[in-house]
Amino acid sequence: MTGARPAPSAAADASPAPRSADGAGLAQRSLTIGILLGVTLAAFESLAVVTVAPRLAEELGGLRLYGWIFSGFLLASLLGTVAAGRLADSGSLARPLALSLVAFGLGLAVSGSASTMSLVVAGRVLQGLGGGGLSTVMLTAITRAYPDSRRARMMALTSSAWVVPALLGPTVAGFVAEAVHWRAVFWGILPLLVVVGAMTVPRFRHLVPPPAPPAPVRTLAPALLLALGTGLFLVGVGDDRAWLAAALALPGSAAALFGLRELLPTGALWLRPGLPAVVAGRGLLFAAMVGVEAFLALMLTSVHGYSSTVTGAVIATGSISWAAGSWLQSRLDARTSATRVPRLRAGSAVLLAGL
Repeated sequence: MTGARPAPSAAADASPAPRSADGAGLAQRSLTIGILLGVTLAAFESLAVVTVAPRLAEELGGLRLYGWIFSGFLLASLLGTVAAGRLADSGSLARPLALSLVAFGLGLAVSGSASTMSLVVAGRVLQGLGGGGLSTVMLTAITRAYPDSRRARMMALTSSAWVVPALLGPTVAGFVAEAVHWRAVFWGILPLLVVVGAMTVPRFRHLVPPPAPPAPVRTLAPALLLALGTGLFLVGVGDDRAWLAAALALPGSAAALFGLRELLPTGALWLRPGLPAVVAGRGLLFAAMVGVEAFLALMLTSVHGYSSTVTGAVIATGSISWAAGSWLQSRLDARTSATRVPRLRAGSAVLLAGL
């Protein structure tokens, strides 16, 4: 995971001459384009679904399941992340990438053709499996294919890959939902998925893990416990019958806490200083932003009566400022690391004010 270049294949070992510098540079540029396309696709889908979710919930009459459009995706993405990580550790990145793209595409097809909210949620679960895998594969590709001196720039580029989807995704999705149908948003992403697969899978085939001592085998059990436990808890707290709520929520919360403890660094649940507190803090911040973003669209559309196009424009502003903040952070960090703590405090204050 720490090598600057992918390990050579058997065919490369048999080659009589090393690859030229121009050829290597062209291959890495192609790889960079593929990674950024994958991130852009995931960003476009995420922002588009947030925009059209209130409209599809209204048409299908499943407002009670509205939250599951996002909860199902996020819980499944956890499983996809762990599963793709295991596949990535055992060989080439092409296999987890291809499986992730297939799951993502099936989810889009199911959601786009759904006749009930339950089917939309099922499609979102498939999208989550694929989206979690895509995220893991793209980040792993950056680690394997680029030297340490270029990884920070690649991370900044992946953040900037949200700019175009942020500018166009919500607004275009809102316009398509009004002018054509919300189903066209899901179906319209499928051709882009094929393009991403054609440009990335062949190049990811050569990104294999560098020689290293065998790592401890990671299992899916904690991630599965967390996903199922959280699902039971959410079903329980959403039920009007107190006895059923307790019967589901209590064991669900216990299972979720156990799985979370196994997945997080030791001490994260108690905010132990260092990496545990950083991981826990990032998780809490992400939960706050996702929760607000998901129901902000519903509030604007259902409560205040704004169109999907206007709602998309509002959603876009947060993504644009996110990308701007990432670039600003990378520039300031390149100058000095002495201001990291004040920047963390300032960023938390701005986020709190926005919420």
